Amino acid sequence: MTINKRLFLLLLGVATLIGSLAFGSTYWYRTAGPVLLARSLSQLGTYDAGQHVQIPFKVQNGGRKALVLNEFRKSCGCLTLQRKSADATEAVEQLILQPGEEVELVSGLIIRGHVGEHLREVIQFRTNDPSRREVQFAFEAVVGGRIIAVPSEINLGCLQLREKRKLSFELRDTQEREPLTVSSVRCNPERLGHVIRVRHLDRDDPGSDTINIGVPAYSVDVEIVAPEAPGELTGALEVLEHGSDQPVVTIPIRGAVVGKYLVSPSSLVLPRITAKGTALDTKCFVKSTSGQPFDLAVIDAPADVRVLIKKGPPASSFVITVGIARAPRTTMSRNVRLAAKSGQEVETVVLPVSLWSGE
Repeated sequence: MTINKRLFLLLLGVATLIGSLAFGSTYWYRTAGPVLLARSLSQLGTYDAGQHVQIPFKVQNGGRKALVLNEFRKSCGCLTLQRKSADATEAVEQLILQPGEEVELVSGLIIRGHVGEHLREVIQFRTNDPSRREVQFAFEAVVGGRIIAVPSEINLGCLQLREKRKLSFELRDTQEREPLTVSSVRCNPERLGHVIRVRHLDRDDPGSDTINIGVPAYSVDVEIVAPEAPGELTGALEVLEHGSDQPVVTIPIRGAVVGKYLVSPSSLVLPRITAKGTALDTKCFVKSTSGQPFDLAVIDAPADVRVLIKKGPPASSFVITVGIARAPRTTMSRNVRLAAKSGQEVETVVLPVSLWSGE
């Protein structure tokens, strides 16, 4: 072997070694912290309008520190996100994944819109992955089917405790297949309310003037009853046909049930992930839903949590700043209890605070 050839092989070996070391050091640096591994887009294909689709997917922590996912936001009330366990599912508000841990999630999507339209809905959230602070999962589908609900989704806005709200919707038949024959309409869950009337429409009935697809088939009147406790109101109206116990159309319903005082957001997470890094404090707002002025004071707060109360404007609201000196060694949950006083009436307002270690 000539000297030039030996020198070439030696240089090639050195270059390969340097490249391997560079790649290894880059990979080691990239995975030193938390790393989110998950697909960002699910293309579902074509589904009938009103159909409820379950979409399973997985998220994994590919790094060497705990991965935190929080501040989940959905683009519409037709979209849900749950964590799947061995025998059940539960709603997701925050996820903490240890290094190498994988979690299976299930998103529920109610297909809505006009036949032939493209539907795109997203779930957005924050993470402590330095390279992916803001993340979104997108779900895309093509709307098909022979039945159209007008409206395809119902947003009730804010309701008072135990408030009753009447509403109506229309079912239209695109005549692509056999005619629609409704056997019943039900509320899911049952406590959401009750159906007042289901009326069959004649073919020459003008029906809704907001859409010209299909022909009017049925008109449905419903009364929704708000629960006795404040919080998010979610549910659906399900339309069943003769000979089937599965809904042919599902109309999602959403709203917010408010008490005398509204806390926004209803729970806090510290430390929180921001575009500038990790923050040790956060804010929320407490306001009177009646618009009447009131006083607010701290009844009880954990020793490791500081609370600062500042009067609005407006006079019917307060800004609450909650902070901690440093991240805790272990993940834990705490409650801050506030006293809201209007006249002679005093009501306790509870603010849940989740503290995570970040380790």
